[in-house]
Amino acid sequence: MTREDREECWSSWKEAQELLRLRRDEYYAEVRSRQIGRWRDWVEQNDNMIETLQGEIDRCEDLERDARTGEFADRVRSWIEAKSQKISDLESRNEQLETKIAETESRACSY
Repeated sequence: MTREDREECWSSWKEAQELLRLRRDEYYAEVRSRQIGRWRDWVEQNDNMIETLQGEIDRCEDLERDARTGEFADRVRSWIEAKSQKISDLESRNEQLETKIAETESRACSY
């Protein structure tokens, strides 16, 4: 094999490596994009659930205010507390998802 043949093979090898790197980068960009989309969908679903729970809390507060017995008012208060805790959990989860989205987007920009 002559020197020119080796240089040509080396050049072809480098081109192939670059093409593979570009395809790999495109593939992982698509994977990141799909994952970010799923996370954003989850944030939206959580926001919708938070809104629903807040409406339920409002109705429960009306029930508590109109309760005829203390026992029923206590039961309604426990429902309100459970729904409030669920809202808190969903808000926390949304914060985690937003952090993941931001980190993944910043990683994508560094490539």
